[in-house]
Amino acid sequence: MTSATIKDRAFTFIELIIITVVLGVFIALSFPKIKHIQQKIELESFVRDIYYLSMYLRDLSGSEQKVYCLEYNAQERYFVPLYIDPQTQESNPIAGRLSGLQKVPRFVEVSFQPDEESAAYFYPDGSAAEIKISFKNPAGETLNLEIKGLKSEISKEE
Repeated sequence: MTSATIKDRAFTFIELIIITVVLGVFIALSFPKIKHIQQKIELESFVRDIYYLSMYLRDLSGSEQKVYCLEYNAQERYFVPLYIDPQTQESNPIAGRLSGLQKVPRFVEVSFQPDEESAAYFYPDGSAAEIKISFKNPAGETLNLEIKGLKSEISKEE
């Protein structure tokens, strides 16, 4: 018996092209699923961030005995935490580590119930005005942030 030469053990150029094409087809077929999973994760993360920001504002309003609100700007697509001045009833941005704007991801639709509201208010007694904020992605998945009195929760709409 003679040992096999390198040429006999190597892949041919045609075999390498076929493998590359097959791998390319698998990647092309999985791309939409990967994009959907990325959007789902980004939606869940954003809603969780808004939830924690609302909990922070509720705690802050109780500890500082002030009225705070989480307001949504539909034109610019961001949420901003605000302090409500009791004398002038004007809203002012708060200072601190959670004071920045929370930009809504480009693919997310935001809606409020009741429809005329675009802000959640938090009062010094630790309660909050009842509001439901819905976040929907292009795949039709909807996450709701419900703020009711002394509790808030995230729910998934089926």
